[in-house]
Amino acid sequence: MLTALRSRANLTRVITQTVGVRRQQDAFRVPAQNSSAVSVLTDEQRAHNLKIWPGVPESVRPLPIDYCPIDPFEYDKISDQFSSQVKMWKWLSLLVAIPAVALLTYLNLVVPQDHVRPEFKDWDHLRPKMKWPFLDGIHSPFHSKWFNAIHYDGKGYETTDAEFEKEFHHGHGSKH
Repeated sequence: MLTALRSRANLTRVITQTVGVRRQQDAFRVPAQNSSAVSVLTDEQRAHNLKIWPGVPESVRPLPIDYCPIDPFEYDKISDQFSSQVKMWKWLSLLVAIPAVALLTYLNLVVPQDHVRPEFKDWDHLRPKMKWPFLDGIHSPFHSKWFNAIHYDGKGYETTDAEFEKEFHHGHGSKH
């Protein structure tokens, strides 16, 4: 954009396009019910605009918005067009999404689960060593000593299978 503004011809073209767009926007404005089509500024508004737009002539400054950007009758036509989709998504959310979240929460928190730890395999692609500023580079920030193996020096899991079975007996995290 800056290279386009370096020559005077390009600068004039950009300004003309900007003014043309502004005129086009003004043509589609619908005045609000309680306002005149022409906006008259008070002295306080002029002083405030002078603070916001220092050095910008008053004829170029944007006017305060005192119009309705869309005709209310047009808005009703547009919104009626999509009312069936709105109803469909409302009922889908109420009858499908919310019960699904409740069911999955129940299954995860209440129903006992058999936790099975995968067999340790010392594969090369499982050895990404990332140095975290607060960790040793072997453990990730979300490391679980029960389910995440350490793939350095053939260590494997930090806990034995007996400790794992004791901790996750019938899917509950309580120690026996």
